[in-house]
Amino acid sequence: LVRSDGLRIETMTGGARTQTEIGLCYDAHLCPPELLRHVRSRLQDLPLPFLLDSSYLTPFLGRGGFHFFSGTGYTERPSCAA
Repeated sequence: LVRSDGLRIETMTGGARTQTEIGLCYDAHLCPPELLRHVRSRLQDLPLPFLLDSSYLTPFLGRGGFHFFSGTGYTERPSCAA
């Protein structure tokens, strides 16, 4: 659905006990390197023993405080993500 030579998908694991696979998807041409480093470090330092669903990640990736629009989201549908 996303036809870009910059599309990258990195896999890592989360959840100390479940070792759930996490896919970090981004466009290398659009994503600022400092943002990517920040998201990677947050995902690698998850304080969760169990990671059963992608919705568990949202509180750890979001910014603090109140915002009208969410900075994070999750979906299991490729068409929504695209």
